[in-house]
This record gives sequence, C-alpha cells and structure tokens, in this order.
Amino acid sequence: MTESNEISAEVSARICSHMNDGHASSVHAMAIASQKSDVTSNYNNNWTSIKNAQMTSVSLKSYKMSYVKCDEDMCSTEENEVPFDAALSKPAGVKTQLIAEHHKALTPKLSWMVTDQRNFTVSSFLALGLMYCALTSAAIEPVLPDDMISMLIFLGKDTNTKLYVERLVIFTILTHLLEGFFVVYLCKSKLKVGNLATSKWFLLVLATGFYTTRTLLFLVRLDKPKIKEDAKEK
Repeated sequence: MTESNEISAEVSARICSHMNDGHASSVHAMAIASQKSDVTSNYNNNWTSIKNAQMTSVSLKSYKMSYVKCDEDMCSTEENEVPFDAALSKPAGVKTQLIAEHHKALTPKLSWMVTDQRNFTVSSFLALGLMYCALTSAAIEPVLPDDMISMLIFLGKDTNTKLYVERLVIFTILTHLLEGFFVVYLCKSKLKVGNLATSKWFLLVLATGFYTTRTLLFLVRLDKPKIKEDAKEK
C-alpha cells in the first residue's frame, strides 16, 4: 500500500466534521458500541450515560471515538479506537464502511428484552397477563387439570379480576402497537436504518413499550440542534 492511499489528516478531519455535525445520532450509537464494557445489561441507561460523543479521526484500518461517560456524579473523558471489520485499500471506501458501522451500531439485540431489568419487568408482566387470559379462556378451561382450575379461581377467575386483567392486557398491547408503528417511522425517516434493524426495534417496543421508545426518541433528538441551527442560517 502506497503512502498516497492513506487518509490524510485534512480528509480525516473533514470526514469527522461531517459525521459529528450531520449524524450525531449515528456517532452516539457508535460510541456506545465502542465501549469495552458490557452494555447489554440495563442498556436503556447506557444510551444516556455518555455525552459529547465525537468521532476524532479516521484511517483505513479504524476510527477513533471520544466521549464523556458519567456514572452518577463522576464523569470522565474516554477514547476508543474501533477497527473496521476489514482494512480498506483506499480512502474512497471509507463512506461505505462508515455507513455499515452506522447500521451495525443502530441495530438492537433482541436479548435486551431480558438482559435489561426494566425491559424484563415489562415483558414479563405482559407475558404473564397473556398466559392468564389464555388459561382462563372458555376454550382452554375444559382441558385444564382440577388443581390448576383451583389455582385460577384463587387468583380471581370467578371475580372481576379476569375482566380487569383482560382489559389491561388489551390496552397494553394496543399501546405498544401504536408505539411500534411510531418507532418504525423514526427508524426509516429519521435514523435511516434498514429493515432488519427496524424490525428488531419494533419487536422490542412491542414487548417492552415506552422504555425502548424513549431510547429511539433520545437518539432522534441528538440530530435536532443541528437541524435548528441550519434552519436559522437559511
């Protein structure tokens, strides 16, 4: 590889300026993904635990991130170097590689449904509500053993509890569905992620609701200050 194929400091600075000014949500997500610690536990808090995420340099082999990470009242500046999956042969491939990094950083893991404590709580209550409704339905009751029927009676099968639980489950599902469609809109029109990432965000919202929706809203808002500044300049 000749020296002329390397990314100059000037080009690196221009790329970083474009990413930091125009794609703040992507840079933030890439900074989150660059952390060496496990971010799958309580991931909702991890999205907001860092601030001032910046891409500081780009080479043919990697890019560097800088951000301020806070743990309660203690904050520190951290820097990480993130290697590309494969070293680039020429600077022209940087754009394609950074787009791939954008999609990778903004593609959620369905395991967050259970590894995050609040997500697990919401999804567990929803699953238990659905199970209760299924077991107390007229179609299932005749095939249940007597001891399980006795347990359901104890839980309120013959009272208004069944009606309350059914209404709560239906309301929760409808609310999560509406949030899910809103998240699909955010993913496609604001964050510009692919169908796989969009589908995973939708499933997460369907199971966990507001906690996941809040994460997407947080990311979208990162790009708003720049948008407002550009509007004022025009």
